[in-house]
Amino acid sequence: MAKVIGESGAWKSVVKDLNNAGFYPEKPSEISKLLEQAKRELKSDEAKASQKIQEQIETLKKNLQELEKNFEGDLQTSRKQISNEIETVQLELDILQSGMGWIQKFINYQIIKKYKTKIKILKKQYKDCSLILQRKIISVKNALDKAQNSIDDFVSNECKSSRDKVSILQSALTSPDFAGAIAEIELIEKLKTLPDNYCLINDVKINLIESIRFDGEWLASAQIDHLVISPYGIFVIEVKNWSKKFTLDGNYFDPYLQVKRARYLCYRVIGEKYNLKVRSIIAYKGSIPEKPSNSQSKVLRIEKVKDYVLWFKETNVSNKIVEEVVNFIINQ
Repeated sequence: MAKVIGESGAWKSVVKDLNNAGFYPEKPSEISKLLEQAKRELKSDEAKASQKIQEQIETLKKNLQELEKNFEGDLQTSRKQISNEIETVQLELDILQSGMGWIQKFINYQIIKKYKTKIKILKKQYKDCSLILQRKIISVKNALDKAQNSIDDFVSNECKSSRDKVSILQSALTSPDFAGAIAEIELIEKLKTLPDNYCLINDVKINLIESIRFDGEWLASAQIDHLVISPYGIFVIEVKNWSKKFTLDGNYFDPYLQVKRARYLCYRVIGEKYNLKVRSIIAYKGSIPEKPSNSQSKVLRIEKVKDYVLWFKETNVSNKIVEEVVNFIINQ
């Protein structure tokens, strides 16, 4: 078995986003299961929210019926209570004013004023009793209308968290990173069965000390999906899992240029230093753009990559050098 360092870069990206949302899948197949569970939870939450708003509506209906049914009785009760309170306050005022001389009345002016003000307020309340009760009925009617007209909004707001979880998982399953992760993990599973003197490094970044010119542009680093280090050379592997539609649209960075740049940078950083041959491979699932005539990269379906790597048998360096190269890459 080959030595394997690191994991799929695309999968790490998918997992990072899902971890931030509270999901912790260990492999791609678990995301579909998490999605089905999230959908069940959403359905359950929607049922609970719907029941909750219906219960609120029923409560408002009962309150409205009670207010309308008891309107006359409540009106008489309120008026009687206010009348009794007016009589009590008036009696207290009369007692306070009885037998007072003008000096005492002057001293108690503020108290007398307070009583008179209270009586005035109570008389207004008595007059407005019917209006106050009608306002209560209108308020409950408005609340009922609002509840009945906003059932969908209520359920949506109550289930926002559950719906967001479903959306996040659906987005993960349809993301380019997920498609890339499926292909990269499949390739890793195949390449890790290479012999012991091979090393597979996944999601590795190669850096130059100083930028160089390459194909008319400055080149300083390259992020590579997979590197296979062996006594027979280095294999720079880029993985693509594109649909035919995506390939035809052409809205992507040229994979042949991408792997060409990565191969050249590996040659400058590693190949020259350790006298190792560097070869480039585009491993793909689905569709891939037509290979340019000037491209030196090998284009293979994922299941063919291992056999291609094993085809090279001319020893380039010793196993000890392979170990040095691996340590150099992971420690750079």
